Amino acid sequence: MKKVTDTNPNLILSLIENKLLKKNIMEALALIGVFREKFPFNKKIDYFLEKQKKQLNKEHLTSKNYLLRIYKSSLKPEAIKELINISKKDNINSLLYSLISNLYGELGELSLSKSYGVKAISLNPFEESYYINLSITLDKLYNFNESFELINIAKNLNPSDFNINLQFARCCFNLKNYNLSISTFEKILKVKQDLKLQIEFLRKLLTANKFNKVLKVLNTISSHEKNIDLVIIKATALMNLNQIDEAIELLLNFKKKDANLYSHLGLCEDFRNDFLKARLYYEKALKLEPNNELILKNSANNYYYSGDFELAMKHYNFIIEKNKSNHEVKYFLSLLQLNQSNFEEGWKNFSFRWHSHINNSKFLKINLPIYQKGRNYKSILVWSEGGVGDQILFSRVLNNLQKENIQIYVYLDDKLTELFKLSFTKVVFLKNLNLDKIESQISQGDLCKIYISNKKDLIESSKPYLISDKKSSIKLKSKLPSNKIICGISWLSKNVGFGNNKSTSLEDLKKILLLPNIVFVDLQYGDTREEKEKFFSKYGVKIFTIKEIDNDNDMLALSNLISCCDFVLTISNTTAHLSGGLGIKTILMLPKGKGAFWYWSSDNTKSLWYKSIDIYRQSISNSWDAVINEIILKLKKYE
Repeated sequence: MKKVTDTNPNLILSLIENKLLKKNIMEALALIGVFREKFPFNKKIDYFLEKQKKQLNKEHLTSKNYLLRIYKSSLKPEAIKELINISKKDNINSLLYSLISNLYGELGELSLSKSYGVKAISLNPFEESYYINLSITLDKLYNFNESFELINIAKNLNPSDFNINLQFARCCFNLKNYNLSISTFEKILKVKQDLKLQIEFLRKLLTANKFNKVLKVLNTISSHEKNIDLVIIKATALMNLNQIDEAIELLLNFKKKDANLYSHLGLCEDFRNDFLKARLYYEKALKLEPNNELILKNSANNYYYSGDFELAMKHYNFIIEKNKSNHEVKYFLSLLQLNQSNFEEGWKNFSFRWHSHINNSKFLKINLPIYQKGRNYKSILVWSEGGVGDQILFSRVLNNLQKENIQIYVYLDDKLTELFKLSFTKVVFLKNLNLDKIESQISQGDLCKIYISNKKDLIESSKPYLISDKKSSIKLKSKLPSNKIICGISWLSKNVGFGNNKSTSLEDLKKILLLPNIVFVDLQYGDTREEKEKFFSKYGVKIFTIKEIDNDNDMLALSNLISCCDFVLTISNTTAHLSGGLGIKTILMLPKGKGAFWYWSSDNTKSLWYKSIDIYRQSISNSWDAVINEIILKLKKYE
């Protein structure tokens, strides 16, 4: 549809009427959206829509009250049969089809519910309640993009409707557009102060990692400390803010036998890596509610974090057998399967990551077919997912793709563009998502699925695949002492939820940093000036910082610096991926439990994904002592 530039509301109304006469319903609905945008306070569109609805409803043969009586009074299967029989005679009654759709939805027959919901809308595209109902059904089918499109149409039909805005907020949340979801919820709660809605809102804030905001909202709810749901929400926020003792005290003070309360006590203990204590709480919780999927999932995660992969897998599979629609658990299972190099099942279940709020990547909806190897596509768009580290990890298979007879376009974090231009010379990197010349598309993770189907493929891809700027590296190296071993160092992670587990400190690394004949170069992103200055003041050891390099935002410059190093000492973060991708000897420090991500395979001291990385794991949670002693023995060989 051409862009509408008219500034006269009557002209746009005429255009809408013209589209309806020609049966161009979708274009008419789009024009209604244009009218709302251009003239938000003009009521003419409301009168027009009401007239359209009344006209369509006049054509119904069966009375509304009669249909509603059947809908409400009979058993659902019998009501469906009766309504379907009526539809044989009254086959243009939109309400009739909407009621059948609702009943099928209540019975869990979602495909049938969708089919009848679509029929209802086709008969009366101006009845906003039909869009709400179908949107809810599509959410249950995990068709979040389609659901969002429908609720947007409903918003154009009736922008101020409470139920439409509530469903809109939920749709935004499902698509991981957390900021828009939160702002919409805040508007809704100004209109209606409902405790059930407040609890839903607070849980969504937790998922969006807005922990301080959770505490702020809770302070506005009177007597929140007497409501178990609100107490659990507050404890979860405190836990994620690393106030674990306070969270546990809050839960224990509630003094009630409650499965979810015990489960959240378990989460608190998991958070500080006391897995055995956590397990006791999960066992208590499951005695009260043995079929509670959330508790079962938390218990399975506990086994995963503690390294008992066999039991974790057993528990994940048990949950999936009970509920094949639990896509989040399928995603967790995929991480375990990939960790164990079970690529066939792992990649299959990894596809459910888009439906998990633990995975912060958003599915990029593009109106192009998904790339399949062997099809005669002339061009492909590869789009990024995950953080910068994930994008580096997945990018290895661009080398495989470059061997195909296809034009490659890549859309990823701009921080990586200059580095990747040097590393993948046949690829065009896009700053803006322009699809004009592109015939197919695929996410980075799904491209890995094509080229890494077994351990042999993975080992082949573990060779260096990133290329730094050699001239810049030589220039940088001239700024460093020439008579000592150069060790790049990175010790912090910004990862929300796992960063504290993965990170260490200069004080913890003291024994390593005091080794003679080694110069330590700062590869750490973020502001660490105060920590470095304190360490220098206390021990006289300087961490060399190259001020002209932006470790946060310039991955090419950081890679050039990494390439100056004889080896790199790092925790699991972006630096580890860069160093491994460049093929620099790397000593990787991994935590026990949370933070030891799936791609650092559990049974190896050598990384399967990066040939140059040696892995040193904690044997005791929260303690780096044994790891540091092992590393010192290795480093003494360099002296």
